[in-house]
Amino acid sequence: MQIPTKHYLAGGIIVLMAALVLLDLNPRLQVVSTDQTRVQQLLMPDGAIYNGELSAGLLHGQGELIWSSGARYSGEFARGVYDGQGVLREANGDEYRGEFIAGELTGPGEFIGADGSRYVGEFLRGVFHGKGEFTSADGDRYLGNFDEGDLQGEGEFFGKNGDHYQGEFKYWMFDGVGTLKEKDGEYKGQFSQGIFHGYGLYRYAETSDEPDKLLAGRWRWGEFESAGKESDQDALPFVIEKALYQQADLLAAAGKSILPSDPEAINLYFVGVAGFSRQDVFRKELDFIHAQFDQQFGTAGRSLVLINHNDTLTNIPMATPHSIEQALQAVAGKMNPDKDILFLYLTSHGSAQHEFSIVQQGMSLPDLTAERLGAIIKALPIKWKVIAVSACYSGGFIPFLESPTTLVMTASSKDRKSFGCTDTSEMTYFGRAYFKEALPEADSFEAAFAKSDTLIAQWEKELDEEVIHSLPQMVMGEEIKQYLPRWWQTIEAAAQTHEQPSLSERGD
Repeated sequence: MQIPTKHYLAGGIIVLMAALVLLDLNPRLQVVSTDQTRVQQLLMPDGAIYNGELSAGLLHGQGELIWSSGARYSGEFARGVYDGQGVLREANGDEYRGEFIAGELTGPGEFIGADGSRYVGEFLRGVFHGKGEFTSADGDRYLGNFDEGDLQGEGEFFGKNGDHYQGEFKYWMFDGVGTLKEKDGEYKGQFSQGIFHGYGLYRYAETSDEPDKLLAGRWRWGEFESAGKESDQDALPFVIEKALYQQADLLAAAGKSILPSDPEAINLYFVGVAGFSRQDVFRKELDFIHAQFDQQFGTAGRSLVLINHNDTLTNIPMATPHSIEQALQAVAGKMNPDKDILFLYLTSHGSAQHEFSIVQQGMSLPDLTAERLGAIIKALPIKWKVIAVSACYSGGFIPFLESPTTLVMTASSKDRKSFGCTDTSEMTYFGRAYFKEALPEADSFEAAFAKSDTLIAQWEKELDEEVIHSLPQMVMGEEIKQYLPRWWQTIEAAAQTHEQPSLSERGD
């Protein structure tokens, strides 16, 4: 397997001003239209020739730039930079197609290399970033999540020689837990730097020199070292296998433990989902919020969480699209459908295609699409719902979730990333702002959102003055807007009762 090199868009941000005084100074300039100013053969300061539209002295609208090196950009401009749909062809023949934002390719796009390589997927500032598929000049294919030009995390590899790998990657190499099928056999287990390393098993193919031979145990840099011992059963591949058999029982037990509706009260039920196992931040965030709702909002006994994390594989149900559907149905079955309220919180990474990332190391799981989550929610036999999605591009979930009886909040707009989902964070920006800083002192979910929106904008600005803000979104149905205050009154009354001193404390 040849490891691909990173591909960077060489152009970067190019500010292209075309002062209208050049109309008099540049004899090569031709004004074709004065109401929608359009020019031909405008010589730019960097030597490029521009043909296209101008506005207020800047390249703005449809146009084309041609450099003497042979590089060329054709597409949309805004305020002097590439902005909108366009095609950039580098001098070396590499070509970038897609959505340019502030001079850089960001969002869905395509790279076509002069050497025959090709990438289709998401970009961030000119590099592969997000979900995508890369085909090398030799014909090898890589599918998965890209991080600043490198394939990282869960993905797939299809070799030109017929090899197939599915599992974890690090810097384009098999690294973590995965399965490799090759001509001589199949290996399942741990990898490091593209090599069998750790615990795993290799079964030779029937067509090999040693048909059906099985090597199971410890591997060291591609060489089989020893057969597995009892202590080896704690290795991740064996834990995962054991956990798979436990999932149905764990989920059933979690659903069974949910308390039924109290007919004398409006009950709040909480379901939380942490979808990404390779970073602790999502599990930590959900742990905090779960405890907060049980203590502050009375969901103790009426809460259920699904977590993807190596530390919880055998005691908490995993998060998959199917388990999320089953968990919500189990909780809804305990609720009064006309009176009680469901609060659903989902936290993970997200894609520009509006998919909520579902990743558990050592497994291949489908992501949860906005459309599927919408279908799951609409099928629930309950009326009142509050749904919060913390993920990049999560605003794209709103059209599938909104209704007159639903409050939907998201960590970002449909075309923006959110922040704080790193290994060094205890909570995401949205999780910390909304649940830790705003909600404890708020008198409504929407008031907490307003405060958290301000906090997030402030934190993002402190992170980078030029940052593209996440723009959290909230859509509130008219019916739930009228209904939620009734529940909040019960919470406030309970809090006041709890704060009242006892007779002995008052000395009466």
